[in-house]
Amino acid sequence: MKIDNLLSYLDMLQNQIRSGSINELDFDTLSERLTDLIGLVDQHESQMAELAEFREDYCRRIAGMAKAIAVAERKSGNLKEAEEVIDSLGELGASDLIRLYVKTQARFHDAFPTSFGIFRARRRSVKSDQFKEFK
Repeated sequence: MKIDNLLSYLDMLQNQIRSGSINELDFDTLSERLTDLIGLVDQHESQMAELAEFREDYCRRIAGMAKAIAVAERKSGNLKEAEEVIDSLGELGASDLIRLYVKTQARFHDAFPTSFGIFRARRRSVKSDQFKEFK
C-alpha cells in the first residue's frame, strides 16, 4: 500500500477514535492496514541500516582524506581543522555529508596529484635490437 493512502487511513482512524465512533470501525480493514504498516516499518528499518552503512563509509573516507591532506600540506592549523571536520561528521545530514565528501575529495586530489595520473611519465618504446649487447 502507498504511504499516502496509509497515512490518510490512519488519520481517518484517529479522527474516528477521537470522536468516539468506534462502532464505525472496520476491523478487517484495520487489520490489513496494520499489516501494511508492519511491512513499511520493517522496510524502513532495513533502509535505515543501509543508510547507516553508507554514512559510516562516507565518514571514514572523509576522515582519512582529511588526515592525509593535513599531513601532506604541513600548514599550521591543518591538523586542528581536520580534527574539527572529523568531529562534526556525526552532526551532518546526508546532503551536507555528500557535499563535504566531494569537497574533501577534490582537496585530496589536489594534495596528491600524481596518485591520480595527472603527471604520468611517458613511456618510451623499446626496440628489440637495443638490448642485443646484453644477451
